[in-house]
Amino acid sequence: MRDRFVRGGIRIIRNYDGPDGGGRFDLWKLKRWDEMFLTTDRAVVEAKCAEQGFQVTWLPGQRLRLVSEHDALRAHPESGEPVWFNHVQVFHAASAAAELRRVHARQGDLRSLALSQFARLLIGARRRSTAADALPMHCTYRDGREIDAADLEHLRDIIWRHMVVFPWRAGDIVAIDNFSVSHGRLPYRGPRQVVVAWA
Repeated sequence: MRDRFVRGGIRIIRNYDGPDGGGRFDLWKLKRWDEMFLTTDRAVVEAKCAEQGFQVTWLPGQRLRLVSEHDALRAHPESGEPVWFNHVQVFHAASAAAELRRVHARQGDLRSLALSQFARLLIGARRRSTAADALPMHCTYRDGREIDAADLEHLRDIIWRHMVVFPWRAGDIVAIDNFSVSHGRLPYRGPRQVVVAWA
């Protein structure tokens, strides 16, 4: 599986509504591009995207499509070891339903079961009616080929098998080397405040 990703590379597609908001209800909708870039100046957006290597496409209705291409592995900046460093398991259209199914298997509550089934039905209908490039988020191989569902399931299984879960308490601090490990969170109840610094 890893070799297929190394050979194929990864193409990440994101579609954003514009300052007018688009008005369409979508559980997977991303922030508007003016919220992401903190400007309505398209030239500023294009310059920032060029710096980061994003392909920019302006769409009707003030919408924006960003496409980026990545290698599946990158060299760790300290050790030089090749590490899995990409977002295919997060940005693929089928990810929400697959993750919610695993959350239900772990937590066993009815809410997570209902959410996983709802997400599966919703994204199934969406995939039949919407082109891959028009979904809010999606991943393919670099050449636009769809990634095999079995490979994505295997990848998710590996991630969940090696996941370390710990409950946060007030005052906790965690430092994460994102070249070595991924991070995420499981569903929770109640208020939370997490302050993040990137370095």
